[in-house]
Amino acid sequence: MRRRWQVGVLILLGGGAGWWGCSARSPRHVSASAAPPTTTAPVTALPAPAAATMPAGEPPATKPTVFARPKLGIQLAYPPGWEARPNKDYELFLKPAGAKDGGDTLMSLDVPELPFHVPGMIPIGSVRSGYLDDLKKQVGPVTTEDLPAPNVGATAARLVRSRWKTPSGQDVEETALLMVHGDHVYLLRARAARGQAEGTRAAFDDIVRSVRWVKP
Repeated sequence: MRRRWQVGVLILLGGGAGWWGCSARSPRHVSASAAPPTTTAPVTALPAPAAATMPAGEPPATKPTVFARPKLGIQLAYPPGWEARPNKDYELFLKPAGAKDGGDTLMSLDVPELPFHVPGMIPIGSVRSGYLDDLKKQVGPVTTEDLPAPNVGATAARLVRSRWKTPSGQDVEETALLMVHGDHVYLLRARAARGQAEGTRAAFDDIVRSVRWVKP
């Protein structure tokens, strides 16, 4: 069953107002059969040979890898030491290279499909509220802190850090960059146990700096 996160957005239409919730996926959104193939290639400015063509004994590529979804208007690059894993709940799901499935260390990008609305009427404050409501449903009580949002172009953005304890008592931290650009909502997040949070946040910051808005 797909994990879902709810985004409550206030839409003003013809003088009226209404609240709606949207899930991370719906039958009309990108599916396993309809999704355009993910572009994962070395950054053009920093070329590296593909793993399949590397001579025997060569170390793995140490350059960032590009992830591009022109249909969704976004391109970014994730740093070496991280690898994409299949996950139907996300456009991009990253784990530390060689790490086992599961665990709290991950990074992800989600671009939820939105129902009919007036273009440009997606309040970033409502996106933040919906994200936090969903996170609390997943993990229980959290403490949150708003951080200075990075400059990601002509984009409404919020940067939120949340912390909580797992049932086993482990401290977990998640940093989420919430963005409204064009007519899409983007959720880019990094999650890690407290002892791994610093390195994960550094990789997350690299990804944020690489974000580019592209046309289909």
